[in-house]
Amino acid sequence: MVCVVFDLDNTLVYTSLINGGDGSRPVYGGKMWTQIRPHARDLLRTVSVSARIAVWTAGTRQYAEEIVSHIRTSLGLDVFEIVLCRDDCIQMGGGVYIKDLDVVRHRAGTERVFLVDDNPIHTIVPRNRGAVVMVPPYRGEVHDGALLDLISVLVAAVPIRDLHRPVPFFFDGVSGEGGCGGRSAPESWSSTSAWTHASP
Repeated sequence: MVCVVFDLDNTLVYTSLINGGDGSRPVYGGKMWTQIRPHARDLLRTVSVSARIAVWTAGTRQYAEEIVSHIRTSLGLDVFEIVLCRDDCIQMGGGVYIKDLDVVRHRAGTERVFLVDDNPIHTIVPRNRGAVVMVPPYRGEVHDGALLDLISVLVAAVPIRDLHRPVPFFFDGVSGEGGCGGRSAPESWSSTSAWTHASP
């Protein structure tokens, strides 16, 4: 079975030191506020039908577990089988953490692993290329529709359970390929300025 790995910050949630208003909830002992990205429930529910789901943040273990608990409670979904944090990353220094998908391949017992992330830096790992789904960073926008677009891309493509290798429709911003039977990923997915994470 495929394992789809979701980044947390700026992908599934937006966390900051400031109360973002509607939908923003205190976390991390009240020191931070987080908002769950619109359409996260629909995305996770859709993917969980045919794939295992993991989350991977460049934040600390405590932060990862607290945000995952918040998502589970808020969305009423318990779909995360693997939770990874900065301790599982390649630490490059200067606050840069690289996610090597071989870590997940080993833990999940499958070669069929894909990462959904807003940060293109993870494609510097050769074995990650073609397996990174780029989404634009989320900053708490109420009308953000990126995850809804992602659902459409996944549904338009071959079923996740039938994937046997990284395929072109998983747009990684490096290969420049996009597919879904001739359908390209949304143009806005091809660029992002987010290269580091500021999670606790």
